[in-house]
Amino acid sequence: MRTVVDHAALERALEDIGAAVPAGDSARLVAIAEEKLAGRAVEALGAVERQQLLDALREELVKMSPGTAQRRRELLADAQAEFSAEHGSSVIVSTAPAKGGTWVFFHDGSPTSPVIWGESFFPAKPGTPVPVKRPDPKKAGLTGSPTWRTTSGKFVTEPPPLPAKPVTVPSGLDTEALEKAPDAVLGEVARARKAAIEAADKQGAPIKLAAAPGTRRAGGRIATITKVYPTVPGGVWDECIVAEGVTGPETARMPESEMDKVLPSIGTLTDDPNLQGMARMHVYGPIFGDETLAGLAYGPHEAANLLASGSTEGFARVGAKQTGRLNVKAGTPVKVSQYVKYRPVKGSLAGRYPFVVSVKYEYTLESGSRAVAVIDISPRGDVTFHLDH
Repeated sequence: MRTVVDHAALERALEDIGAAVPAGDSARLVAIAEEKLAGRAVEALGAVERQQLLDALREELVKMSPGTAQRRRELLADAQAEFSAEHGSSVIVSTAPAKGGTWVFFHDGSPTSPVIWGESFFPAKPGTPVPVKRPDPKKAGLTGSPTWRTTSGKFVTEPPPLPAKPVTVPSGLDTEALEKAPDAVLGEVARARKAAIEAADKQGAPIKLAAAPGTRRAGGRIATITKVYPTVPGGVWDECIVAEGVTGPETARMPESEMDKVLPSIGTLTDDPNLQGMARMHVYGPIFGDETLAGLAYGPHEAANLLASGSTEGFARVGAKQTGRLNVKAGTPVKVSQYVKYRPVKGSLAGRYPFVVSVKYEYTLESGSRAVAVIDISPRGDVTFHLDH
């Protein structure tokens, strides 16, 4: 089961409720949720665990907020003015749950005598008053004996009293953002998990596509070809092509003209400069000893070259060079799953075309152990490689 969260959709949802996060930073929120869930469904959490997870997500959102960034810059300027450059200065943002919201400590990095340059409170709901007592700095991860810088510029070892009328600073968040945003994160994680489970169930009952258009083959190593659709739409992938077979000697490649019948070359398709770094990628290519046009889709040249550079399907060989742990020989059973997202291409004939978002290889080695290798492609075209053996 492979859970793929649609980060772009999550970031749009957060923006809609007034908790916009920088592009790509939603991954931090998802990582927090997945760590706390530890493979469980969101619905499996008890009331206490769920609240703890909501608090953790809210604290991370507070760290990302424009108000926190602005306050940190102001306090950093104070710190740099207070201390000479040769001694250095920094302001770190740490958070702790507080009654009705999240407490923020702005401090330096000393592990024994941290200086707390300032504090802020972010209410989870509009109108929540500032707590009468600050949380223990240890709950925010501060160690040692802290020193506070007061509003008058003095440094004291005892926590100063909280002001009767705290200064209000814009958070940059909508009034209900911190209340609603954590549930939006859990909702997307739950959707992704449901889609993964349903896709895995469908993969358990393969439908052979050997006679379907676009599945022409160049060799004889593929046993089955399966196409899987998520029943929960709107995710990061629209379809998954699964090819199962065994590795073998490299076979002759199909001519470009054969691929043109299924998918045009990117240069023929569009003159969009943002897509000129793309190439056509096979779910199961000739280096395996077979080649199919099923699942042919566009991907960055970097990923396509990774797939086409070795005695097995490319990146496994690269991974072996990097780790020394994977040795795939001819006759090795392999299952290849290529996840595809249809993206609009302006000015093209069909309007929407398939682009690869992830390729997963599952090998059964001679020892009986299983090796899994994955290429992930971000919406920006960044290529990452993972190997689990």
